[in-house]
Amino acid sequence: MTVPTFDREKEDIMKDVREMIHRNRDNGFILEELQNKYGKDFSDDDLKALIKEATK
Repeated sequence: MTVPTFDREKEDIMKDVREMIHRNRDNGFILEELQNKYGKDFSDDDLKALIKEATK
């Protein structure tokens, strides 16, 4: 069974967030990077929610 593209992209975003957190990046930097990479498919609110979820 394949994972839907949206879910796969969410997992990719969360992986990116965790990597940036590991590199001691702040949430403002992380959001800006995600906007550049995924801004066409996800709103700022979606990206902020994913950042929050990844930091748990």
